[in-house]
Amino acid sequence: MVRPLLLGIGLLAFMTTATQARVTLTTWNDGKSSLQSIWQVRFGYSYSTQYNSYQTYERNTQTPTWNLRPRISFMLNQYINDDLTVGGYVRFMHIFMSRHSRSMNYDYSTGTYSDVTYTATHGKNPIRADRGHFYLDSKTLGRLTVALSTGLYPTQQGAGDVRDFGTNTWFLSNQSRAITYAYLDTQDRLVRYDSPELSADIPLQVSVSYGDMRSNQTNDAGQIKRRYDTEVSGALIYNLPQYKGYVSLLAAQKHVYANYTTKYPTTGYQLMSKFSPIENLMVRAEVGLAKEETATVYNRYRGAGVDLDYRIGRFEPYGGILYMHTITNNKSSGLQQEKKAYEVYVGTTYDLATKVANAFNFMLFAEALHSYVRYEKNYAARLSDHVYTFGGGLLITW
Repeated sequence: MVRPLLLGIGLLAFMTTATQARVTLTTWNDGKSSLQSIWQVRFGYSYSTQYNSYQTYERNTQTPTWNLRPRISFMLNQYINDDLTVGGYVRFMHIFMSRHSRSMNYDYSTGTYSDVTYTATHGKNPIRADRGHFYLDSKTLGRLTVALSTGLYPTQQGAGDVRDFGTNTWFLSNQSRAITYAYLDTQDRLVRYDSPELSADIPLQVSVSYGDMRSNQTNDAGQIKRRYDTEVSGALIYNLPQYKGYVSLLAAQKHVYANYTTKYPTTGYQLMSKFSPIENLMVRAEVGLAKEETATVYNRYRGAGVDLDYRIGRFEPYGGILYMHTITNNKSSGLQQEKKAYEVYVGTTYDLATKVANAFNFMLFAEALHSYVRYEKNYAARLSDHVYTFGGGLLITW
């Protein structure tokens, strides 16, 4: 059971600090070509309280987390003629994370608490390129993007991935959407084509992409051979310039090898819209579904989400509601499991100062999130999960 009085909202403090600088390093071709760089450092602290409810006891976990994430990006734009531009983008990232969790169990029958368990986790990733691509952009023919990597996360560049539903949260993480299960987590290569609008009267665009990731598998002779997991995605976009938005239908499918000869598919779809019905209000909404097969189970995902933000002077409040329904069928036993996940979040930004020293902008933000998972069918003694997370911080941009 959940005891709201134990949330300790007044005791939770969160701060995220980010600094960002955008610099034009050089220009040529009368300013039509350029090399630019973006610098960003984000320092964050978050605190979450989680309750895991079982039939006979409840587990209570508090987790404060520190996070440091500097990034540096370079953008090259080379003017060829009035129709064609070529260029590239690369982003380097470093992450340091420190998390200290404390958890204890509460026994319903005895009304007693167990000893507290402490867990400390520290992570440090080396500086590496986590995004990178080259492109050719033609006003009449469209844009071709090629991403090459060594599995260093050039995801979020596929035709569906760059357009799927996103929230306004600045620091807190949200639940996955159904279509995201159909994306590869990492990729070696990706090619994407984005068409121009069909005509001035028909603002319809199409985008398609293909990506793959090496997967070393052992064949019948005991030899390790390279296979490739693949991802194909597409997007049909109808732009709504009068509403500063669009309506899109996204589709994605991945195939992942479980062994040398067998691979399993996951297919996902999302119908999404982003638009501004009135001045200063932006609305995003989506419905999606996915079907996943692994060596042992079939998973089905159905979800929906709404995200709103509204500008009021220096404030921009935002919020949203997310839902995900998951059904799992075990191949061998025929056992079916079912769970439903709900999430609500709210927040606001505040423009503290702009153009300080004719360069810097300061923005404060604060946000809160509550997620709830109900285990409805065949999860044994497991009943539900509640997670309460709060955040806030300062963004400095240039």
